[in-house]
Amino acid sequence: MASRNFPVALTLGNTDPTGVEGIQADLKTFHQRGVYGLSIVAAVTIQNSRDLAQVETLSADVVAAQLDHLLRDVTPHAAKAEGLVLGDVVEAVAERAARVNFPWVLDAAATTRHGAPLAGEAIRQTLMRCLFPHTFLLVVDATQASSWSGRSVHDLASLIEAARALVDLGPRAVLIKGSRRVGGGCDVLYDGTHAHAYQAVQEKKAASTAWGSTYSAAVTAELAKGKELAGAVSQAKKYVTRAIEESPDWGSGMGPVNHRVEI
Repeated sequence: MASRNFPVALTLGNTDPTGVEGIQADLKTFHQRGVYGLSIVAAVTIQNSRDLAQVETLSADVVAAQLDHLLRDVTPHAAKAEGLVLGDVVEAVAERAARVNFPWVLDAAATTRHGAPLAGEAIRQTLMRCLFPHTFLLVVDATQASSWSGRSVHDLASLIEAARALVDLGPRAVLIKGSRRVGGGCDVLYDGTHAHAYQAVQEKKAASTAWGSTYSAAVTAELAKGKELAGAVSQAKKYVTRAIEESPDWGSGMGPVNHRVEI
C-alpha cells in the first residue's frame, strides 16, 4: 500500500469495547482529523464505562509479528503507542521504533479511566531504558511528570523544569497534560529547545469524560499530516477541547468525548 498521497497514522495499544479510549478512540480520532488509521493490538480489555473487569495481553511475539507484517506493506507517517504493560512488548516495540523514520508518540498513561493501574515501576523503567530514546513525543500528566522527573510540580515554571528533566531521559519532546490545580491551568510542551504553554481543558467538564487517548491520537494525526510539533499540539488541543465540550451523555460511568466535532 502506498501511503505517499494520503496521511497515514498507526496506533498500537489496547482495545476498549466502549470506544471511549484505546485503539477504537484513536481510529475515530484519526478518521475525523483526515488521516487513515492503522492499528496493532497489544491487549484486549473487558470493560464498560463503569469498570475494567479483565485485561488479556498478547505476547511480544504476536505484537511484533503484527507490526513487522504491517510495516512490510505500508509505512505510516506517524505512530502512537499507549497502554503497554509487558516489558518484552515494550522491548519489541522499541527495537522496531529504532529502525523507522516516522515519529512515535508515547502516551504513558499510568491508569485506566476507572483508576486501575496499567503498569508498575518495572514497566516504567523498561519504557525509560528501551523506548524513551526512540520516542519523538512523550505524553504524561502532571502527576507522572513529577514522579518520573523527580521534580515537584506546582506552577508553570516547575512544569517546564519537569519537562526538561524528562527530555534528558531520552524523548525528543515532552507534553505534560496540566490541571487547573497545577501550573495555572495549562499544558506544557517542551521540544528540547523551547517551551510552549496551552490552556488546559475545563476541568469540571473533563472530569466526566475520558479524553487523554483522544488528545495524544489527535497530536499523532496532525504529525502524520506534516505539521510541526507545536502546531500539531495546538490543533489537537482545539479538537479535544471542543470534543469534551460537546461530549455525549452516554453510559453510566466515565463516558466518551464527541469524536465527530469539527474545528
